[in-house]
Amino acid sequence: MATLPPLSNVVSLPATVELEPPRQPRATPRPVRIALRVLAVGALAGLWWNLAAGGFARGEAWLAAIPGLGALAWWVQAAGVGLLALTTIRTALWLFYRPVRPNGFTPFITALVPAYNEGRMVKNALLSLARADYPEGKLQVIGIDDGSRDDTWEHMQAAARLYPDRIRVLRLPHNQGKRAALHAGLREATGEVVVTTDSDCIVARDALHALVAPLADPRVGAVAGKVIIHNRKGSLITRMMVPQFLVTFDFLRAAQSVTGTVLCCPGALAAYRLGALRPLLPAWLDQRFLGTRVGPGEDRYLTTLLMRAGYEARYQATALVHTIVPTHYRGLTRMYLRWDRSDIRESLAAIFRPPRRTGWRALATPIAIAHVIGTLISVPLAFVSAWALLVLLATHPLVALVGLGSLGLPSLMAMAQCLDSEWSLDSLWLIAYAYFAPAILWVRPWAALTLRDQAWMSRRLPQPAAVRAAA
Repeated sequence: MATLPPLSNVVSLPATVELEPPRQPRATPRPVRIALRVLAVGALAGLWWNLAAGGFARGEAWLAAIPGLGALAWWVQAAGVGLLALTTIRTALWLFYRPVRPNGFTPFITALVPAYNEGRMVKNALLSLARADYPEGKLQVIGIDDGSRDDTWEHMQAAARLYPDRIRVLRLPHNQGKRAALHAGLREATGEVVVTTDSDCIVARDALHALVAPLADPRVGAVAGKVIIHNRKGSLITRMMVPQFLVTFDFLRAAQSVTGTVLCCPGALAAYRLGALRPLLPAWLDQRFLGTRVGPGEDRYLTTLLMRAGYEARYQATALVHTIVPTHYRGLTRMYLRWDRSDIRESLAAIFRPPRRTGWRALATPIAIAHVIGTLISVPLAFVSAWALLVLLATHPLVALVGLGSLGLPSLMAMAQCLDSEWSLDSLWLIAYAYFAPAILWVRPWAALTLRDQAWMSRRLPQPAAVRAAA
């Protein structure tokens, strides 16, 4: 890496109007949450009852009648039963999840915000951290411009002018990737805890207090925040993604947190114990897969390294961060493709090198392995599902339409989980997402076939017009 220029607080632009504070999600009333959890458990019991009543045999016979799927019918059904068993385990763990309450633990924090061609949005990300409700003198915010070719640097400097005591900025001489940008910030970090967030995110004002609370336990090395969508009304796709994010980032991480094995503390908002991080940085910087240096997925790998070192990774549902997601199909599939490559790659590695635990905490290891096996099973299952859908549309279109019509039923259980997380009618969009999901079935298999591809892809996409206007 080239020698870094010194940190700077020089500003060349006047202050501009910032993005309005994101809407905070409405908490679900406790009696309603109890009812929703009973509903989720009841839905699971219904699925198992159907299986015991001969659903497996009927499903196998139905698949065997489809041309080209006869030999795979039993395997597809077995994989589906395995995923149902995994969902049952996850639901049981989710029922026991509770976020850590504020406990007075306020370590010195260094917050890192890497940015590349982010434009005005990076200023909002920096200001959201600088304005956090956190003790004076215990927060250092470092923005890192990773050789941007637009006006990102000027907006970072503008933010530093508004809060010179909290915000400092540095600029890499040329684009080196997010991992290198984060490492540049880590070299300047002086806090006991490092918080990372993306340059297109807005951190809630009270998020830092909540985020560091689990780190009061010395066994915890990393904490994941709760990621919710800011531009939820940007398009039909963003509306559908709101509840899908709750299922992916709230339900799953809550279940994993109970055993201290959150598989990925996201780049959108995560906290790490700096003393635990430093010995792992050389391996993290030099990550390779099949001889190729790995770029995207730095957050997942860093979490993996910490768990291999014996630390727990927790989820804190009360630490909120609002992020911008693509508004169009192409951008969404590119984002999913990047995520899936990292997910599959790390899941393959975790099978052979699972998290280290001792004593009764060793029970977390088979549960973590079950999580990654579920990821790996989903790859061929997605491929076969896509193939079955195409075959049915070509040979038995009416059967295909009936099958598509039943897609909304499994989403009812997930909707109960979404409503438990956020009391909002946006959860109803999960039904629409269930019908949209077949359109992206190809992404996961393609990610498995292109694991060596390290392209970021979505960073070159322009920001949504609504975000540019608000910024």
